[in-house]
This record gives sequence, structure tokens and C-alpha cells, in this order.
Amino acid sequence: MHFLDLWRAKLDEGEDLAALWDALRERYGFESARVFLLQGGSSFLAYASSGDIEATELILAGRSPYEGVVGAAIRLGEPLEVLDYARHPQSIPERIGYVRSLVVLPLRHAGEDLGSSGVTAG
Repeated sequence: MHFLDLWRAKLDEGEDLAALWDALRERYGFESARVFLLQGGSSFLAYASSGDIEATELILAGRSPYEGVVGAAIRLGEPLEVLDYARHPQSIPERIGYVRSLVVLPLRHAGEDLGSSGVTAG
């Protein structure tokens, strides 16, 4: 089983997010973790771990939650692992200086998009 599939299964089972962030940080060396939830066509930050460098305002400013790599994960309903954010075709230019790599897991329940969780390295 791919590590991201295992992560998703643990979330589905109700495992504590903090334990999952620690496992991802250990495996991939990520510096920050966030959970964004969708509400009325917008997204809002519901959780952020320590180590966040990038301002939340920059992440959310004028963006649809369905844009960029995170939006692709939500639209596809599949986890995405991006090891070189700057070279990814769906990277957002304003974020390139803040993000080197990321893993995004869409949050979906009963066919409804709820948001996304992800970890980044800058």
C-alpha cells in the first residue's frame, strides 16, 4: 500500500491528525501541516502546525479552493505528491518561493468535498 493510501485510511478510521503529521514529517521531512475546509465556494484555515513560514493570507488571497495543486487534489479526489513544486504545471507562481515540495490529501465524505489537508517543505 502506498504511504498516502495508508494516510488516507488512517484518517478515515479517525486517527489523530497530530500523529499523522508526525509520521509524514518523519518520512518526508516536511516543515508544516495545514487543513483547509471548504465553505460556500471559499476555503478557510482550520488547522496549522508549527513551523509555518508562509502567511495564510498569501495562500488564500483571491484564490478558488480548486486552483493549483491543492485544487487538483480536491477535483480528482486523490492524494497528490509533488517533489518539485516550482516545476509542477499546476504550481501557483506566488507560492514558489515558499514551497519546495508538498503532499495534499483531499478531504471528502459521502461524495462531498470538505477541503484538504497537506504538508509542505519550503
